[in-house]
Amino acid sequence: MEFVYQILEKELLSLVEEISKCDTLEEKVELIGNKNLIEHSISLLKKCDKHGISAGSIFTKLPQTQCDSPSSEYRIIEDGETDDPQYWQEVKIDNKQFNCVRLGEGDVVIEC
Repeated sequence: MEFVYQILEKELLSLVEEISKCDTLEEKVELIGNKNLIEHSISLLKKCDKHGISAGSIFTKLPQTQCDSPSSEYRIIEDGETDDPQYWQEVKIDNKQFNCVRLGEGDVVIEC
């Protein structure tokens, strides 16, 4: 991934130089937009790299909930190797606001 970061960083430096030499406002706006896209892309790639997300990862967009309630949500459970719900436990994450994984329709789950 280091090679990709180097290419993007090189392009970013080039854009910064072009922006400083730019004469027209329209051209400057376009260059700044491109610079922002590269910065966003680098940030996203670093997050993916950190969490082991690759092009081969499976992305699943959650469907609309079947319940009519607007506050209905999906939760992630550990099944305890059984189909009996009494043994299931909700997955808890220490650093989360609600201490559990809560997802809504349209959220994307990534399987690394």
